[in-house]
Amino acid sequence: MRVEVVARNYTVPSGGTVMIQADAVDCGPNDNRWLQFAANHGSIDKQGVFKAPVVKVDTDVTVTIKSVHRGVGGANLLETVIVTVKKEEVKKAVRRAERLEPRAHGKDGQYSISVQVTDKKDGGAGYKCDIEMFDNGLKFDEHGQPVNGILPSGNREYKKVTNTKGFLFVDLKKFTEKTRAIHIRVAGSELDRELTLEGPKLPKIKPTTGSWMNHYRHVKAELQKRGKL
Repeated sequence: MRVEVVARNYTVPSGGTVMIQADAVDCGPNDNRWLQFAANHGSIDKQGVFKAPVVKVDTDVTVTIKSVHRGVGGANLLETVIVTVKKEEVKKAVRRAERLEPRAHGKDGQYSISVQVTDKKDGGAGYKCDIEMFDNGLKFDEHGQPVNGILPSGNREYKKVTNTKGFLFVDLKKFTEKTRAIHIRVAGSELDRELTLEGPKLPKIKPTTGSWMNHYRHVKAELQKRGKL
């Protein structure tokens, strides 16, 4: 009789398991087919299931399979296989953007916007983030061209990448409307905010002398100049 193995080499990850397949063949009527398994590292059970040790470098483990021949002669037959245990992969900690903090700097229709993307510990995101901004108050002329865009591109949408700390600073164009809203989000996430910006404060309309009709016409003309009518 002899011990026959299915494979001479196996590969298993650190701490993983694998079945070592072997059998006793060419047995006589009085031979015992029982196999004994042993490993110089890790552990292996009676069925040949090998449990790999946890290793930091690739390690070869020798597994011995022995058949105890209890028939004539009492011979001991064995085979060996090599199990390569692959080192445990070190996983990098993943920092995920948790908060979007936009702030407006300026007044009277002239602003800059700073954006900070932070993780759950309120530190910098630790990586670059794609920021998308939208000009909600953008208008178009009769040719479909934007006429009052305040984003750097002058269009409805503007995209820019933060630095490696998740920080971004953008200068906006000046506007004269009472308010303008800028929509800000981190691309590919649910982080979404909106900033409302105050326009320039116009001087009060001074009263005029004469009849109430003259005053009405004066106020109407001023409002038309300011785009209120």
